[in-house]
Amino acid sequence: MTADKVQFNAGGDMNVTVDYNIRKFYGVLIDISNDPGIIEVEGTKKVLFKWDEDKDVFISEYGQNGIGMFEITPESDDIRAKCTEFLKSKYYRFVEFISLYNDEDEFSVKYISELLRDFLNSCNDCDEKSKLLELIDDINK
Repeated sequence: MTADKVQFNAGGDMNVTVDYNIRKFYGVLIDISNDPGIIEVEGTKKVLFKWDEDKDVFISEYGQNGIGMFEITPESDDIRAKCTEFLKSKYYRFVEFISLYNDEDEFSVKYISELLRDFLNSCNDCDEKSKLLELIDDINK
């Protein structure tokens, strides 16, 4: 994650707005991207840091780790939209992939299902997402 644009507002409520370039990786074990088994989605995320007069520090909706660094999750509307676009463009490849794993051992099916669910959870609700989730549920019965 890198900061692309930083805007400082020294008005009444002092704050800093940072536009981050973010990346999210999904291990889906399916050869449908440039890196077989991995889907990489890049997007942007705007984060607001407000000055806390009482504590004399900037605060955010994101928590801080043990060394005081903000832990900004790689989630955004931009990432959701790009994941959904990818899902729709590769939908039939996903269906083919799921059908291949229908006869695998129980552990493999559960593992692959969870990887796919992780990716699908980052997609907006759509027919393709619903149908793939149904297929995943069916192979896990």
